[in-house]
Amino acid sequence: MTLDVRATTLVLALRDPLRIARSSHGAGRTSTTVILEVESDAFPGLVGMGEGYPDRFYGETPETVTSVLPVLVEAVGRPEASAEWLEHAAGSMAAAIRWNGAAKCALDIALHDLVGKALGVPVHRLLGLPAEIPPTDFTLGIDTAAIVADRARRAAGFPALKIKVGGPQDVATLEAVRAVYNGPLR
Repeated sequence: MTLDVRATTLVLALRDPLRIARSSHGAGRTSTTVILEVESDAFPGLVGMGEGYPDRFYGETPETVTSVLPVLVEAVGRPEASAEWLEHAAGSMAAAIRWNGAAKCALDIALHDLVGKALGVPVHRLLGLPAEIPPTDFTLGIDTAAIVADRARRAAGFPALKIKVGGPQDVATLEAVRAVYNGPLR
């Protein structure tokens, strides 16, 4: 049984730049991600979708993601419609390649999607998780205090904000955000 994988690299323009202290790649104005589509003759007509973010901080690029996919596909072997097989596949990927988290992540997600479709269950049920989406925070990148405060105001509906620090105005930024947002800051 074969496992066919197609990779597409997307460069997404961000509405607001997301600058962080350790990286200035793309000036925080874009996010590059790799989308995988996985098909297997074990599950005719079904396509599993996955995504991985190749982080340059870890030496990953879209090219490194696509270059290791054949090794990962060989490692996972013949797909089976079970949660146990997915656990086995994840372990096989980890054993096959030490790094390349974006590639392993994208393939793991795509395989979960494919197996969930084959079993007729959503991925959250396959993982034994509730259907409700847990609350999440919203991340604000490094910028001037006024700009970060404006973004915090727009993100007021989130239960918590994650503020990136490491810029020259950290204290002023946190004070400006606190003036417009009363929820938890991380």
